[in-house]
Amino acid sequence: MLQTAAQALLKKQYFPKILNDLQSDLTLLAIKSALSPTAKKIYLDIFKGSYHYSTTGSGIAMVFAGMSGFGGN
Repeated sequence: MLQTAAQALLKKQYFPKILNDLQSDLTLLAIKSALSPTAKKIYLDIFKGSYHYSTTGSGIAMVFAGMSGFGGN
């Protein structure tokens, strides 16, 4: 799911939708306590509103840069 969000950002898809979809997917994993430490940080940052809606999505794009091995999908 994080890879899907990263690909959507690269395709410059609508950022608020990407963020909303990612939050929904991560919430399901959080309820099951199935988040990796990396995914947990991303989820908490989304929940706290750390990522601002912009046309570029640069805030959340930085999260995906160089990351691998995160939980979920």
